[in-house]
Amino acid sequence: IGGSVRLENLMIGNPAGFKTPWLFKVGEIKILVDLGTVTKNPIVITAILVNGAEVTYEKSLAGSNLSTLLDTPSEPSDGNPAPAKEDKKESGSASVVIDDFLLENGKVHLSATIAGGHALELPLPPIHLTGIGKESNGTSIREIILFVLRAIAGSVTRVATGSVELVGQGL
Repeated sequence: IGGSVRLENLMIGNPAGFKTPWLFKVGEIKILVDLGTVTKNPIVITAILVNGAEVTYEKSLAGSNLSTLLDTPSEPSDGNPAPAKEDKKESGSASVVIDDFLLENGKVHLSATIAGGHALELPLPPIHLTGIGKESNGTSIREIILFVLRAIAGSVTRVATGSVELVGQGL
């Protein structure tokens, strides 16, 4: 038995101080859930499929929109999502395991704040993550979101760095 959720045209705005209209938007997200785990802890999400994601990477003198979004004091030191705390489990907050996460057909829009919102568009390589939260028998939804956003930010940073090198070679 399985269940699914489908989201279309999701958009996340930019943090304050950035000129581009949005940070992240996606055409379609499909979430497949193991219904047998919905009343248990952890809830098992068998797959999250993200199709047509677009990320705007805007750089300013103070940093980037992605780094501003991800700056949190509770960031795990090893880069893996932190396990859900026992007190959260007891208070009704669910922990989650994601078996498979795939982002494909993505684009990166590179911009600088001084460009006033104009951006260069490049392809975003597919991002495939497996077993998120599995080692710790579940992770909080907040930590999973941060973990996935860090993976996306890493890929975007590699694209941005590569594009600067290509422009330099072209000059």
